[in-house]
Amino acid sequence: MYTKHQALPPRRRLPKLVAAFIMIALLLPAIGAFSQTPPQQIYVGVNFIKTHPGKQEQYRQLVEKYGKKVNEYLFKNQNLLGWYWYQVLLPTGSSADFDYAAVNITGSLASLLDFPMSTKDVYKKVFPEMTDKMISDVQAQFDECRHIVRREIYTPVQGAHTDEAPNAPPSKYMEVDLMHPAAGKTEDYIKMEKETILPLHKERMNMGILKGWGLYEKILPVDTKMEYEYVTVNFYDDLNKLGNGYVESVKKVFPQKDINAISNEIETNRTMKQSSIWKLAGYVDASNTKK
Repeated sequence: MYTKHQALPPRRRLPKLVAAFIMIALLLPAIGAFSQTPPQQIYVGVNFIKTHPGKQEQYRQLVEKYGKKVNEYLFKNQNLLGWYWYQVLLPTGSSADFDYAAVNITGSLASLLDFPMSTKDVYKKVFPEMTDKMISDVQAQFDECRHIVRREIYTPVQGAHTDEAPNAPPSKYMEVDLMHPAAGKTEDYIKMEKETILPLHKERMNMGILKGWGLYEKILPVDTKMEYEYVTVNFYDDLNKLGNGYVESVKKVFPQKDINAISNEIETNRTMKQSSIWKLAGYVDASNTKK
């Protein structure tokens, strides 16, 4: 997902033929910043992960020992623009369908769908001392402590960020909202996000509440029963500021508008299917890794 200082490219839909392909595993979760000239097409791959009962600590240790190093290798070899690993704070518990999320940001759809190296080959590059059996054993340990609930790919549509030093670390928290435009109102929804919601979030950034905001379109997998087609993400460093500043922002940005009228416009154009809070647990990008 979009991170603080990432320059977002124009929205672009994939051909329906491409959208029909089934996405394979990413290493999974969002966000380090990249400015490209001309703007580079960005793809955001997300793995939603559920740990097995009593296995969360084992999973965390495996990611720290193996997963992060693998992603450092992929970043240094320019296969990734960034890798971000999140723990889901809300919703949580046995009824929640995932409790971790991994985000891969790339400039190539092929690197997400058909990576040229096998998992074994990548491990041999990163851990040359490991035998085939040792690699198989590590993969078996991952399988026994977690499973991937689903995999999705997004492209950025619009975004904003605070003006920080280049390669600043990513935000500590994300508020992730799954959005479904009302029937026949997709274009109205996009227009609303760009012309109403974005200015309000920019003002909240000016107030020191928000670190960044992004709107993403889900491009894979696609089917007629999709419950959400877009995702918005609010980036915070302080959870105590979550949701603050909306009333003040409306008064500043749209003094002629009533906040209730804006709320009605939002509800008319879309349904929020789910809202969750993610905490950054680990990452690899230009702020902590040299190529």
